[in-house]
Amino acid sequence: MCPDTSTVDAAVKELFSHFKCRDLGTTEFLLGVGINRDCSKRSIGLYQCQFILDMLERYGMSDCQPVLTPMPPNTILTKDMGTFIAEADMAYVVVLLAHFSSNPGPKH
Repeated sequence: MCPDTSTVDAAVKELFSHFKCRDLGTTEFLLGVGINRDCSKRSIGLYQCQFILDMLERYGMSDCQPVLTPMPPNTILTKDMGTFIAEADMAYVVVLLAHFSSNPGPKH
């Protein structure tokens, strides 16, 4: 990233003088992360769509159908909306059940 292309060109030329390189153009995918550049807005976006597709395939869910968010967006929740449960007790239950999240059964 640099405000002027002459500095970038000089850096690339220096790299080429020391290493065997190929200029593949603008980076669009690196280490499993997609890169989306919008020069007009001066922004860079990162995404992992391929990773998500690979995980769906891996776990046999590539044919699953998307659903709406299970909770309306912008919902505001507070502690005083629920019944009283000691936080430590709830944390214990969550951690205990998490041990079985990869293969839960009816009792879980």
